[in-house]
Amino acid sequence: MALWFMRLRTCLRIVLALLSTVGPLLGLLVAYVMIRDWIKIPQGDVYYVEHDYLGDAAWWGLLGLGTLLAAGRVLFIREARLRWLWLPLVMSFVTIMMVPQQMWLHHPPFPRLDGLNQAQRVGNSVRSQLLSLHSDLKAAVERGEPPLCTSGPTSVVSPYFRAGVQLTYQQVCLATDLPLETLLASSAPGTLYIITRPGDPTIRLRATVLERNVDTRSEWLRPRFRIDPMELTISPQPASKSSPTSSSRPRSRFQFVSV
Repeated sequence: MALWFMRLRTCLRIVLALLSTVGPLLGLLVAYVMIRDWIKIPQGDVYYVEHDYLGDAAWWGLLGLGTLLAAGRVLFIREARLRWLWLPLVMSFVTIMMVPQQMWLHHPPFPRLDGLNQAQRVGNSVRSQLLSLHSDLKAAVERGEPPLCTSGPTSVVSPYFRAGVQLTYQQVCLATDLPLETLLASSAPGTLYIITRPGDPTIRLRATVLERNVDTRSEWLRPRFRIDPMELTISPQPASKSSPTSSSRPRSRFQFVSV
């Protein structure tokens, strides 16, 4: 009976020790991703969100390695006490439960452990810029004014960098009937698209962001918890039928201005 109990206790000890290594191993994986991003940035052909990637890697590496050694002590040294598992278990809780939730918080409780979520967080700035543009264009349409659209760089800096230079938001005015996915071929993150289609008075607004902290191409900005691109629309009112110059088809007085 005593031998059976000792074997069960040893088995539970091994299981707990192995389960406690999940957090430390994920921490070491995050450290690897941070170092990989840090190495890519000097190449100059990638877009990125500014962050202390090397410092982030050091934090994750030290936490992951230290807690992994604590779990290994319990796993390989029979005389080690189980209280050593508190360190890797806390690490596992922070990694699995807390860190993914930080991407939706403007001020995360653990900013030093949040390097993986930088691209998602700065996406909120692009979303705000797109909403501001939508508000300005919609207000002009409601006043009956032809909203002017100027393609080119704006004076507002974006959260994205390339080759050590911070980029500005780009505004692109486009009338096309091509699939919108083709617009991403050469689009920098932080590009605001104002799109119209022939015969359709609706104005469509989209924006590009980085899916990852460091990447060579951008993606469409998406709403939270959805996979479809975020698209804001403005539908101009049809011309008044009482006007002698009015047409039976709704018309958009959207003017493109070249720069």
